Amino acid sequence: MLLDLHRAKVTVAEIRKDGRLTLTFADEAVLAVAPDRQYEAFTVTGTPPVSREFRLVAVPGGVTRW
Repeated sequence: MLLDLHRAKVTVAEIRKDGRLTLTFADEAVLAVAPDRQYEAFTVTGTPPVSREFRLVAVPGGVTRW
């Protein structure tokens, strides 16, 4: 269930140029998000304790903006 992944540790994150997102978690659960033609499929942000804040957005049409 999706709620089980809340606050789970991500061990692998893959964002493809076509807008597809795949996250693998410490317990080996996988979350895959496909791009959408009309809506932002996902937004990924990072704040401290990562060394630098970031935001990645998959805009409509499947293009990922860095």
